Amino acid sequence: MVGSRWKDVDLTAGTAGVHWRITQLGWEPVQGRPKTDTITALSAHRKRAKPPSG
Repeated sequence: MVGSRWKDVDLTAGTAGVHWRITQLGWEPVQGRPKTDTITALSAHRKRAKPPSG
């Protein structure tokens, strides 16, 4: 996950939060919050995904 920060990752729980994004504006990387459509797409994918088997 490009642009992830260690404080957003919990290796013990096996989770990673999506709290920011990096986009390219010309030659400059620009940091910001995730777009609403990204969050919507991730939520829809989660509903379709199979639950993990334990």
